[in-house]
Amino acid sequence: MGCYNSVLLLEGASDSSIVLPKLCAAIEVTTPVSRPFVSMTIRAYFNDELLGELSVSPEQMAAVMSAGANPHIAEPIWHAVNAFMTFAPLVVSPSGGKLRIEVETEEGMLNSNSLMIVVNASTASDTSAPAATAQEALH
Repeated sequence: MGCYNSVLLLEGASDSSIVLPKLCAAIEVTTPVSRPFVSMTIRAYFNDELLGELSVSPEQMAAVMSAGANPHIAEPIWHAVNAFMTFAPLVVSPSGGKLRIEVETEEGMLNSNSLMIVVNASTASDTSAPAATAQEALH
C-alpha cells in the first residue's frame, strides 16, 4: 500500500509477471470558473491497453460544475472534478510499463502525468544485485 508520484518500483523475478491486487489512480482535473467543462472522458491506459473509461455527459457535468462551489470561498477561481479509477488486479510484466491517464474535454486532450512501473528483476540465486533507483527508472 502506498502513494506514488512518478515511479513505482517493484521487486520481482525476471521471468514472471507481478500481480498488483489493486491499484487506484486519484485524478483531479481543474478549469477556471470562467471556462467550465461541458463534458469529459477520462481514460486509463497501461502501456497501450485501455484499462478503463469514465464518461461524464453534459448534463452530469453541469450538475458537477454547479455543485462544486465551496461556501467558504467568496470568489472561487477554479472548478475541480475528482475521480478515482481502480484496477484490480493489475498484471505487470517483467519489463514493467507506464500507467497514463488521458482526459478529453470539448476543448481537446489535456496533459497529465504518468506513473512508470519498474520491475527490479532479480533471481533466487542472485540477491546481491542492487535495487534500481528512481533516477535510473526514468532513463
